[in-house]
Amino acid sequence: MLLTNSVNGYWTLVMVEFPLSMKMIQDIVNFVYPGIECNFKEHQYLRDKAILAPTNKLVDEINAHVLDRIPGEEHVYLSVDNIDEGPMDENDVNSAFPVEFLNSINMHGMPKHELRLKVGVVVMLTRNINQVLGLCNEIFYNLPEL
Repeated sequence: MLLTNSVNGYWTLVMVEFPLSMKMIQDIVNFVYPGIECNFKEHQYLRDKAILAPTNKLVDEINAHVLDRIPGEEHVYLSVDNIDEGPMDENDVNSAFPVEFLNSINMHGMPKHELRLKVGVVVMLTRNINQVLGLCNEIFYNLPEL
């Protein structure tokens, strides 16, 4: 894994060995984002820092740790638990794909079953939702309310 932290325009690069314990994740976040609890709404603070991880699983663990450190009430949003196949009998389709299976799907291009958010955190859109309104791919947003 590669850690980066911009100080006075210079990047600090640090390589970390695997596997990572929760203590190591905490140390990594403290190194790259010191004072994240107070500075998470500052765009400049966030823009100049990054943690690059080799797997989505590790990214999820780091993101969960950072979100736990952000003050405020957490809101959890869940995906739909059934498939709409149009003219087919909906019961047949839904019985072929159990809810546990649908909720476990984790693949590129599909959102996860569970989305955890807090007011004020920064999110990045991963696809164009509405270009006229400026809701475009790779745009960062600060969540003013949930």
